[in-house]
Amino acid sequence: MKQEPNWQPIYNLPLITDMIDGQLAEAIDQHKNLLEAQSKPHVLDGYIVRRIIRVYTDQLEFVPIYQKQLEKWQEETRLTAEQQSEIKRLQKQVEQWKQVLTDILDLANKLKEGTIEKVMAKSDLELGIQSLKKNGSMTEGGEIAPFILF
Repeated sequence: MKQEPNWQPIYNLPLITDMIDGQLAEAIDQHKNLLEAQSKPHVLDGYIVRRIIRVYTDQLEFVPIYQKQLEKWQEETRLTAEQQSEIKRLQKQVEQWKQVLTDILDLANKLKEGTIEKVMAKSDLELGIQSLKKNGSMTEGGEIAPFILF
């Protein structure tokens, strides 16, 4: 049975704001890093990719708790206009965070197929064929495209 979260009083809004904004910014940075690694997944090892998947899966599991906390605050009747505005802003931030986390996990799952361990486990023939396909020298049907030597 899951334990009920420890819901925070409204005076902790600045704390929650820092947490959401900080985690979103960090997730955006990580997503950019993974996009850069997409063209060269062999620079990553299996441990790093598994850790990325574990960390961001854990973060994604907390998103509904943040959403519920913001909903609970929104239901309070004595909020200032500033608090109401900040809660609405944070709700948008949480939605963006959720999307970035999902994008990170999708990308990490693709990248895990090209880690250095996966590359090193391939035979020379497999690597050669992969290189020819990547350079456009081999068709999907397995034929080598003609080329001219100068």
